Order: sequence, then C-alpha cells, then structure tokens
Amino acid sequence: MKKSFFALASILTISLFAACGGAGAAPSGVGAAVYQEGIEIGDAEYDTQDFPIFYTLPLVSEPTVISFATHENPAGTVSYIDILPAWEEFTRLTGIEIDFQVLPAATYDENILTRLAAGLNLPDVLRLPPNPIQFADSGVIIPIDGLIERYAPNIINLFNDRPEVRVETTAPDGRIYYISSILNARAIVNYQALVYRRDWLEQLGLEEPQTIEDWYIFLSGIRDNDVNGNGIMDDEIPFSATSLNLINLFAWAYGVQLPTGELDAPFSNFQSDENGVVSYVWTDPRLRYWLEEMNFWFESGLFDPDMVGDQPGDQFTGRVTSNLVGASSFFGMIAPQWTTNLNLTYEEAYFDVAPPVRGPWGDRFLLRERSTSTENFAISRDAENPRLVMQMLDFMYAHIDGQVLIGNFGIEGVTFEVVDGRRQFLPIIADDPRGDGAPIAEFGTNGPFPRILMNEVIENRFFHFPQADNARLFAERYQIPSFPNIIPTADESQRITGLLADINTYRAEMMTRFIIGSLSIDEFDSFVNTIEAMGIADLLAIKQAQYDRVMR
Repeated sequence: MKKSFFALASILTISLFAACGGAGAAPSGVGAAVYQEGIEIGDAEYDTQDFPIFYTLPLVSEPTVISFATHENPAGTVSYIDILPAWEEFTRLTGIEIDFQVLPAATYDENILTRLAAGLNLPDVLRLPPNPIQFADSGVIIPIDGLIERYAPNIINLFNDRPEVRVETTAPDGRIYYISSILNARAIVNYQALVYRRDWLEQLGLEEPQTIEDWYIFLSGIRDNDVNGNGIMDDEIPFSATSLNLINLFAWAYGVQLPTGELDAPFSNFQSDENGVVSYVWTDPRLRYWLEEMNFWFESGLFDPDMVGDQPGDQFTGRVTSNLVGASSFFGMIAPQWTTNLNLTYEEAYFDVAPPVRGPWGDRFLLRERSTSTENFAISRDAENPRLVMQMLDFMYAHIDGQVLIGNFGIEGVTFEVVDGRRQFLPIIADDPRGDGAPIAEFGTNGPFPRILMNEVIENRFFHFPQADNARLFAERYQIPSFPNIIPTADESQRITGLLADINTYRAEMMTRFIIGSLSIDEFDSFVNTIEAMGIADLLAIKQAQYDRVMR
C-alpha cells in the first residue's frame, strides 16, 4: 500500500440532493445495490422506483475499482498512475479507486481510436477523441441521458441552471452520450487576448493602442528604436507568437470572427449574423482588407518570421523573457507571469492586457469561449456498473465538493484554505515559482477529466494581479458568443469531414501565402472562387441546418 501524502480525517457522509423529479427516499446503503436489473441502459427504460435516486458517500460499501482512460498529467513531473493526493482523497470519500489508463497527450487520441475501433476490453470511462458522436453510432459508448435523469441529481441541476450545456451535449437523436468539461470561466480574465509591453509604449510616448492604426504606430516604434536599451537597434521583435494564426485577433477589428485555435475543427470558421444566417469566415469580403494590412505589417518587419510554420514554444518564451518581444497574442493572464519573470533581470518590464482593436467600420469585440469544451467523457459499453459510474461522474463533475477537489482547488488544509467564506490557495500552490498551474496539477487536480472550472478559482488565481482589472473590464464590455459547437448527425459528420479535409488544407496554405506576400491580395477573389468550387455551399447548408435545429 502506498504511503499517504497527508493525514486523512474520518470518513464523511455527504447527502446529495436535486431540486427536480420525484421525492424518492435516499437509500441508506447504496453500495449494496448499485445496479438494478430493471434498467436497460440503451433504451433508458426504468423500474418502478421514483427518481432521481439520491445517494450518499461513500458510494460503495466495499472498495471498488473503476477504469478511466485519459491522457497523462499535464504537469509532466508526476503520473496519475501514482495515485496522486487528490485521487487518494477521492477514493476515501467515494470508496472508488480509479484505475488510470494514461498515455501522453500527443499520442492519446491515436491510441484510444485504435482501442475504440477494436471495441474490446474498453475502460469504464474514457476521454473521447475528436468527432465523438461516431462512437455512439458504432455502439462502443452508451447513451447516458437516462442515467443522468435517474442517478445524477447534480448534473440535472447544472442543466437547469445552464440550459446551453444540455443543448451543446445533446445529439441530434435527442440522446446524451457524453459529458463535456466546462472551462469558460477563463473568459472572466484569462481569454485569448493581445498583450503588450506597456513600459515600451510609455517610453515611445504613446497611449494605449485602440485602433489598427494605433497598433501599427506602436509596433513600428518598437522596430525603429532601441526600446530594450541594449545598444542594438534591430534585435527587438515588435510582435511574436507561437503561430501565425494568432494574428487572427486583428481580423476581429474587421468584423470577421476568425478562430485563433482549433482551426480545423468542424465548429470553427463560421459565424452568424443578427438574422441567424451562417457564413464561412474565410470567404468574407472584409477579409481581404485584413489580409492586405497583415501583409503590409509582415513586409514591414513587424511580425516575427518564425511564426510561419509555428514557432517552438520554448524558443518563443525564451525571446519574451530575454527582453526582445513587444507584443503577442496569448491567454491574457500570461501578462503577469511574463512580467514577474522579466523583472528578475529587467526591473522596468511590464506586460499588460490590451483592449480589443477597433476596426475601420467600428467593429470591436472579443470572442467568448464556448460553454462546453472539446474535452468529452463517455461511459463505454464494457462498463459493468453504469449506475455507479454515473453516480461517480455526478459527484466528480457537478457536486460542489467534487468540483473543488478534482477540478479546481484540491484538498482543504493541504492546497487551499477558507478565509472569510472564500477559498484561497495555500503557499504550497500560490508561492510556487512556476505559477500555480503546475503544483495543483501535481496534486492531481485540474487535469484531463470531467470538470467545471469555477469562477472562484479564476478569481483566486488572477484577481490579485493588476493586469486582471483591465482584462475583466474588457471582457464585460466587449465579449460576444462564439459560434456554437453543435453535435452533428452521423451523415452530417461524414459529409463535413469529407468537405473540410481539402478546404482546410487549401485555406491554411493560401492564408499564409497572402500574409507573407508570396501571393498577391489581387488573387483573393480567385481564392474565394476555388473555395466555392470545393463545396463550401454544401458545407454552409449543413451548418445552417444545424444552427437552425439548435438555436431557433
């Protein structure tokens, strides 16, 4: 038996209730009868008992193992197979020991696809690879809406409080096959944003950039002056990032909702107008003006040329922390982290979060992160006890104690404490020189499993930084919804995948060529015509039907 990471208190019994359904009595010994033969999972047929079923902790009377396939701990220094402290506590509370079946994130999707295709010896719960509805069609994952209605009172409460979550996880056949992590609490302050060296801006005698013209003047000033003061006139990089795609934020100023990540995903690359008409963002006629401007900036030396073809993260970070980069596009709360790292050597350095850029026609917005993420988790057809698995997921995902333990703060008295009614990280997390993300992951919290990121943890992690004040203000004023992630039918999925394969490749190649200048912007109409010939009208018809099905 592994030695405990910390002293454990006596077993707690926690009652979980839901404000929905009938008034069925909570069973006193759930562990003794966790599965009812009267339930046929596939058809959601129930026995005659009232529901929802209320449950108590622990969920089982004897230790029980549930297998869970997901990718490895993002901290990189520890593995989930080592039974990390949060999961040791989870076992203490629930009686369930998780048998983690983990692989590195880079190879997880490929390997789990192979297992799903074989359909043998599947884990009880798994993190699904992209296009998850295909696994419902093949029958390797089971529908869980019946299980939710009967055994997951906290998920029912979540659906009642946030109906958009139910919408985004309901398949076209009306069933639910997986639960999705909800991470858009990051939209409070830690969203995709433009960040910049405020100290260099002030050195140049400029005001905070508001417009495309303001940004050109600021970045040109960095190019033309020795703002880092090292006596070398041309070593500063006005704008750098890990990918050329991250300059897409500037397209928002032209009214075009270009994505900055997941560009090949079936839900990216579309937007709807005030009448609900769906369009493909890359053929928007306004885009040519953005491309023309970005090409001018690139040829003027304002962009790091290593963004083309994607820049290694360590190389990019090294340039930032070496006092070379004036601006970037990143999650906004990288600004205080970069500032802290720079201040070890460069006392005056200060990164701040910029407001969204106002465009030539008055457009100004930030795209809010979607309610549900692409982290989806399902119960496999090989699960021996779907009821128990569902109760476990309900606690882990949607009950406040499970949310705090697994998805947010960790263990009271170990990683956080409650002060004046509010949770706050203890020094073991808050004072880690790597930032709080790495140590909390090492405890087994806030990783690749079903979780709902709490506003409170975002506030705790970031609100003490002065940059967060600006970021929060901009979010309140300018955020608009992203195009919804709508679950396709099997036929829609097949058609979308077939159409996007060639369109995405062609679009990516042409955008790069327009920006770096190897193709004249005069060829934009030809680009649009080619996209149309590749079947964009058929793709738009599918996306319009999906949008109408869900949003109208």
